Amino acid sequence: SSDEEISGPSTKAAGTHASDDLLLDILSPSSDKKTDRIGPTQLAFVGDIVYELYVRCRYVWPSRRTTDLQSTVVNTVRAETQSKLLACMMKSFPFTDKE
Repeated sequence: SSDEEISGPSTKAAGTHASDDLLLDILSPSSDKKTDRIGPTQLAFVGDIVYELYVRCRYVWPSRRTTDLQSTVVNTVRAETQSKLLACMMKSFPFTDKE
């Protein structure tokens, strides 16, 4: 079946589908990854995702048209806007030499 082609040979429990196993595999944390070895580019990539999720949650209320919501989110999470936000934060919350 196509489910078996995606996830390989079936090792599923009775009553489950290969697609369920694939979903659990994707959503489960990987124990063999060394998180302390993530590079700055990868951290920035994940940070952008977290920030975009925060912004999406922030602007979803009040209800807006999808195109307006998308435009607002994209304009907020773009690098230029993040740079301006960082500059404002640095003025309001000065960093120490160590930071």
